[in-house]
Amino acid sequence: MSLQSLIDNPKELLELINDCLKPKEVEKKENGEVFTPMIIVNEMLDKLPIEVWKNKNLKWLDPATGMGNFPIAVYLRLMEELKEEIKDIKERKKHILENMLYMCELNKKNVLVCNQIFNINNDYKLNLYEGDTLEFKPFEIFKVKQFDIILGNPPYNKGGIRSHTGKQLGEKNETIWTKFIEKAFKWLKPNGYLAYINPLSWLKKSHSLHNIMLEKHIIWMKLWDNSQSKGMINADIPISLYVLQNILNTNKNKTEITSILKRRNLTTTSNEYLNKEYSIPLAYHSIFNKLINFIETNNLKLEYNTKTVKSLGPKTKIPLKYKLEDMLAIDTYTIKEGIMIKKTTERHPDADKKKLIIANKASFNGAFIDDGKLSLTGNHKFYIIGDNLELIIKMLGYKIIDIIGHYTKYGQDFLDNEAFTYLPDIRKLGIKDINEKQLYKLIGLTQNEIKLFDKNNIINDNIN
Repeated sequence: MSLQSLIDNPKELLELINDCLKPKEVEKKENGEVFTPMIIVNEMLDKLPIEVWKNKNLKWLDPATGMGNFPIAVYLRLMEELKEEIKDIKERKKHILENMLYMCELNKKNVLVCNQIFNINNDYKLNLYEGDTLEFKPFEIFKVKQFDIILGNPPYNKGGIRSHTGKQLGEKNETIWTKFIEKAFKWLKPNGYLAYINPLSWLKKSHSLHNIMLEKHIIWMKLWDNSQSKGMINADIPISLYVLQNILNTNKNKTEITSILKRRNLTTTSNEYLNKEYSIPLAYHSIFNKLINFIETNNLKLEYNTKTVKSLGPKTKIPLKYKLEDMLAIDTYTIKEGIMIKKTTERHPDADKKKLIIANKASFNGAFIDDGKLSLTGNHKFYIIGDNLELIIKMLGYKIIDIIGHYTKYGQDFLDNEAFTYLPDIRKLGIKDINEKQLYKLIGLTQNEIKLFDKNNIINDNIN
C-alpha cells in the first residue's frame, strides 16, 4: 500500500510505523531519537480527559515529532471523536490537520516522512516546523501563542546518548530533555495538559525541575527501570511517562502511579499525593508516604554525615586488630571482600567517636559500628553518631530498609542521600528495642504491603 492512502487506512499505517519507521542507530546517537511504540502512545492518550477529544478548538503540539507517532494517534482519535461536530469527513480531516495539529522536527528525513503520511499531495497547509524546537517561536511560525495539549517523547540528549550507568555513548553529549519541559511550560495554556516521556531524575528533590513539576497536578504516571525502558523503547535509562495538568495542585489531588521494575520482576500500583517537599520513590509509593507521615508525626528525622578525608595507597582488608593511631580509613564494604581500608594522612574529625558506618555504596548491607578508631575516605560514605546505635543497626536489617535503599536511586546504582529522608530515627521514640513487626505496626503498614517486601528480588536479565 502506498503512503498516499496510509493516513486513511489506520491499520496499515500503524503496522508501517511499528515495523519500518524507526530511527536508525546514527539518528539515535546524534539526535537522541527514541522510538515510541503506538501501544505506549495510546496508553498515554487514554489518560487524557475524554472532553479533549470532543473539542474542535483545541491545539495540540508535538515538539519532537520524529516520524509522527504521537500526531498520527491524535489525528486518528480526533477523526473519530469529532464526527458529530464536523460531519463531512474531508472537512474534518482538513480542520484537524490545519487548525489542531502542530509539529516540530529537526531531522529532514523525519519531516519528509511526516509530509508523505499527512500530506503527500500537498492538499493541506500542515503546521510542520522543520528546525530546532529549542529555537522555535510558535507565534512567529504558526501565529499561536500557547497550546492546549503538548505531548511526545522529546530527545533526552543531543550529540550522543547515555546508558543507565552514566556512560557516554556519543562523542559529545548535552542533556536537553529538561529544556523541552521548560519550553512546554512556556507554551502550555493554564489548565492545559502535558503528556511526556522523560528520564525520571526529576523525581529527586535536588533536581532543578522537581518543584516545577510537582507543584502541578500529575494525573497519571508510569515509572520504568532501565531494563523495562530498554525493552520497551530501547532507552537504557530509568524512564517516567506522565500526563500532567498545568494547574497548581493546591487541593493535593492524588496521582495514579504504576511502577514496572523488570530487574526485580516487580509491578506496583497506587493512588497517592506526590509531595514536592520530598523525593518521589520509584515504587511502593503508599509505603513511602506512610514512612514520611510516621517520621513527621513523631519528629524522627535521622541526622547523618558524609564527611570523608583523603587517603593514600591501595585498599586492603581491615586487620583483626587496630587502633586510632594507625590512621586507618574505611574505603568500602563488599559482600565478597568485607571491610576494605586505606591509610590516611589526616584524621577524620569524627574518627574518635563511636559511629555507625555505611560503606557498601549500593545499599545498607554491611553497616557496622566503629568504636572510635576509623576515619572514612572516598565517596558514597555515610555515618551516624549518637547513643544506642545498636537500635539503628538492628533496624537496618529489616526488609523495609532494602526497599528504602533501592527505590530512591535515580540514576546509577549507588545508595542515594535521599534514602536517609525515609529512615526514621527510632531512638527518638524513647524505646530501647523494637522488632520488625512492631516497627511496621507503628508505621501503619497493612499485611498486603508487608507481603510486597518478599517480592523485592533482583532478576538477572543479562543486561550490560
